Amino acid sequence: MRFSPRSLTTWLLILPFALFCSISCGKKTKSDSNRTFYYNEPDGLSTLDPATTSYKAAIWAGSQIFNGLVELDSSLNFVPCLAKSWEVDTAGLVWTFHIRTDISFHEDKCFGEQKTRRMNARDVKFSFERICDARVKSTGLWIFRNRLVGAEEFNKATSQNQPMDGISGITVINDSTVQLRLEKPFAPLLSLLTMPYC
Repeated sequence: MRFSPRSLTTWLLILPFALFCSISCGKKTKSDSNRTFYYNEPDGLSTLDPATTSYKAAIWAGSQIFNGLVELDSSLNFVPCLAKSWEVDTAGLVWTFHIRTDISFHEDKCFGEQKTRRMNARDVKFSFERICDARVKSTGLWIFRNRLVGAEEFNKATSQNQPMDGISGITVINDSTVQLRLEKPFAPLLSLLTMPYC
């Protein structure tokens, strides 16, 4: 059988496509679909670290993986996410967040034999301190700088590798309660906490 140059070109274009379809459309088991998240990102990703998430592709992918204390609903109202509720004192300086007790981390060997553990208020403190830690080089430092008590001092100390007990404006009351103390009232705090960094 002889192929004309035109039909040969057509076959050379169709054959790789057919091969791709036959490989990529393989049967998935039920357990695969329950445990694997598939995501196609044409722009590529250089990070999935929330502390350094500053561009569209990372924000979109990260929003499928990570959760914050609060989030925006489809009407752009603030709604609970990892925090089940919150309140602010009358001066507008102390924000208290009550953390859900039914949230666990994804399974990973870093948690040892249990493979996972419940999220708690110390995890919130750790995550917010990472944003302010100069060694992390977070692009989200602006969220807490000059707003959260002790954030600027913590950033300066970590930039010089000086020991510090953490940010004084973050207090873990118990496993399910964390408080943020602001330098001055800042009504849009909840909007900042919906940012991918948080």
